[in-house]
Amino acid sequence: MQSGDNGSRASAENLSRAADQARAPAVSVVVPCFNGGRFIDQLLASLARQTFRDFEIIIVDDGSTEPATRQKLSALDPAIRVIRQKNSGPSATRNVGIGEAHADIVFMLDCDDTIEPTFLAETVPSMRAAPPDVGMVFTHVCMAGVDPGVVPRYFNRFDLLFTNTLSSGLVLRKQSWRAAGGYDETMREGYEDWDFS
Repeated sequence: MQSGDNGSRASAENLSRAADQARAPAVSVVVPCFNGGRFIDQLLASLARQTFRDFEIIIVDDGSTEPATRQKLSALDPAIRVIRQKNSGPSATRNVGIGEAHADIVFMLDCDDTIEPTFLAETVPSMRAAPPDVGMVFTHVCMAGVDPGVVPRYFNRFDLLFTNTLSSGLVLRKQSWRAAGGYDETMREGYEDWDFS
């Protein structure tokens, strides 16, 4: 009798897992945020303009202390998942967001960044079409403000020893993140994206 019960239970778990996968978005946008409430409206506006619509938004509040940021995050549309944690640093915040992502592809988007309307439409299909051993997709970076312009981004293992030639805005397979062991949570002062690359 027990083996039949275990078979029923396993079958129910498989059906539940299949239903979750059927509902999973194509990409999870993970936004680490520490006292960045003043940037959230611009970030969300750039996501609202995306021509590719099959995504979820996860904002991980890394123990923000600004009342304005806490209020802004509390007032967001319930469709945006806000995860709150005690201040743990950017690596832990990224890891929590990716761990909570429903999609197999995640996009890391810092709270003070915005993206062009076709960003997800171009990067997500590229990631899906890439061979399984390709772990991430990235683009050039368009800077605004004091020093505007396009900053070319590229992958070169030797150059990465000396400078971050990639963007912090990586579109990556969740499996690649797992295989790499996630972001190094001992790196609390930044450069976690460079280290992860």
